[in-house]
Amino acid sequence: MGGLTAPGKKIAACGLKMTHIYEETKPVHRQEDKYTREAILSPSKIRKGKTRWNQCVEELGKVNLHLLQGPILDFGCGGGYFVLEGLRRDLDIWGVDQLLGKIKRYRKLVEYTSGPKGWNQRCLVGDGVILPFRSNYFDLVCSWWVFEHIPIPGKAIREMVRVTRPGGVIVIRAQDARTSWEGHCNIPWIPYLTSRLTRVWIEEFGKTPSMYEGVYDITQPQVISILESLGCEIVIKSESPQPLIEGHLQLCTEQNVRQMARLIKAKLDRGEWTPRQDGLYVYAQKI
Repeated sequence: MGGLTAPGKKIAACGLKMTHIYEETKPVHRQEDKYTREAILSPSKIRKGKTRWNQCVEELGKVNLHLLQGPILDFGCGGGYFVLEGLRRDLDIWGVDQLLGKIKRYRKLVEYTSGPKGWNQRCLVGDGVILPFRSNYFDLVCSWWVFEHIPIPGKAIREMVRVTRPGGVIVIRAQDARTSWEGHCNIPWIPYLTSRLTRVWIEEFGKTPSMYEGVYDITQPQVISILESLGCEIVIKSESPQPLIEGHLQLCTEQNVRQMARLIKAKLDRGEWTPRQDGLYVYAQKI
C-alpha cells in the first residue's frame, strides 16, 4: 500500500496502522444494486457531498479557513462523497469507515467519475476507536451524521482528537436525541421513549421500526463535555433543539402514544405541523 500515490501524497505518509475489516451485517435486498452506476451517481448523494462541503467551508471561515490546506479526515466517510469534493479541489483529504462495503462503493464512485487512479486509495477501512493514522496528523477532522450510530461516543471522539494536530479543528454533526424530527424514519419525534413505545410511535406513521435500528441517543451537551474533557475548546455550536410536541412527557402507554401519533400525523398531513430537524453541530479546536 505504501507505494501507491494519491494527488502527489504517499499513503505511507499518514502512518497507517493495521485495522479490522467489517462487512455490512444488516440484511440487504438486491445488494448488487448498490454498486451500479445509477446508484453510485445518484444526484441526491452527489448533492449531499457538495452541501456538506459548502457547510464546512462556511463555518470554517469563522475559525480558520487555512485548515483546509492541511490534511483532512472524514470520519465515517460512507460512500466518500465529501472526500470526493475535497479531492476535486486538489486537497489532501482522507476518509475512513468501518464497513468494507462503503469503501468498495467509494472506489466505484472514483471509477464512475473518472477520477485519477490514486484517488481510490483515499478512503480506508478502519475501526472508529483505533484509527489507522498517526497522532497529531490532521488539520481538520470531520464527522457527518455518524455519532447517532455509535453506542460509546467517547472512545471515538478521543481517537478523533488524537489524530488532530494542536490548533486543528474537530467537526461533529449528528442527530441530537432531543430533536422533534427523526431523520432515519423521516417522521415527527418524541425523545427518550422506551423501546416498546418507540416501535408503536414509528408504526403509527406507517414506517418500519427496523429503520431505527442502530440509532443511539446522543446530545450536543454530551459531545461538548467529552471534547472539553479531552482538552478542546468549543468555537462553534448549534442552538439547542426546541420540542414541538406539547404534553409528550405524559405519554406512558401504547394507547396514548398511538393517540398522540395520530393527532400529529393528521396535523402533518394538513400542513399544520412543520417538521424541523435540529441536528447538533460542534466545532472544537484542539489546544
